Amino acid sequence: MVDYSSSMSGLPVQRAMQEVLNSIAKLRSSHKFYVIFFNNAPRCQFDEPGPPKSLIPASKPNKQKL
Repeated sequence: MVDYSSSMSGLPVQRAMQEVLNSIAKLRSSHKFYVIFFNNAPRCQFDEPGPPKSLIPASKPNKQKL
């Protein structure tokens, strides 16, 4: 989960996003992940509606899509 509220604007959110990307980049293809951004309401990765149905494989295409 990534705090995307107004208190995180600017450098703090940039650092948080970079850390998420660095962490995801280190995952092996056998791992799975899912990222949820939150502010007033949660926002799922890839703008999928509703709660996540499952974790997704940490494949190269999924990591690049994020």
